Amino acid sequence: MQIATILLSTDLSDASWTALEPALFMAKSFNARVVILHVLPPAHTAIGGFDAAIVPLDLEQISENRRTEAEAAIRAKLASSTREVEVRVTEALNPAREIAEQAKELGADLLVMATHGRTGLSHILHGSTAETVVRISTVPVLSVRAFPRKDVPEDAAATRAARS
Repeated sequence: MQIATILLSTDLSDASWTALEPALFMAKSFNARVVILHVLPPAHTAIGGFDAAIVPLDLEQISENRRTEAEAAIRAKLASSTREVEVRVTEALNPAREIAEQAKELGADLLVMATHGRTGLSHILHGSTAETVVRISTVPVLSVRAFPRKDVPEDAAATRAARS
């Protein structure tokens, strides 16, 4: 299997950055290009509550500012990395669909993303972008669990970690 381009999707949360190390490791192993993607909600949905007739808004400028801030946050996270990466920040109502489309458009060979590991009511209320991406993506997806499982006894988790 040859991997030339890896797309790492992040929502900029601490949990989503747990996928960075595996993505960079694989990129180094395969000498692959790395693209980091962050999908913002469209500006008009992110600034809800403002009446454009009362407060004139320059949505294009707001979008540009938000993209610049997101890219700066990503670059700051990568400050200690020696790996060259491309950063993409887009806007979309449906992040899962946008991630899958970006992977296809880039010709990515692998899509890497963290899963928050939500279950029960939290999963029902928040959904799972990673789960949706796995279902709809035409590109293979590596899903990295963001936090250790709470239902695994510590000694079993330690044993599993020692094996890897």
